[in-house]
Amino acid sequence: MTQDLFSYPGGRVGFALLLMRASLVVLLISAANVIPISAPWLAVSTLMLSATLSMGFAVRITATLSAMTIAITAWPFDGTQGMPFLVCALNALALALMGPGSYSIDAIAFGRRTVQF
Repeated sequence: MTQDLFSYPGGRVGFALLLMRASLVVLLISAANVIPISAPWLAVSTLMLSATLSMGFAVRITATLSAMTIAITAWPFDGTQGMPFLVCALNALALALMGPGSYSIDAIAFGRRTVQF
């Protein structure tokens, strides 16, 4: 039984994953703008996560950390103001599950691999 655990799809799917990473980076930067001044570590970590996501480095880990960071950012807002942040967190989790795609540093560094059981 052959199962491809870490796939790096190219073509339209790879481009769609690139666009998903780009939209998550834009949302992370906008989330960094609303972080209160009392938590500068959160703003710096958000900007660092957006930089690594834009390059496509360690996307599964970075997207998971981004989802947690966005959830922390959304915590003080009430229902209607916090919803865009929660949708962004769901997009980050979806990206963590799908992977980086072929247009990323991960695909260049690790390439396509097939795990055989």
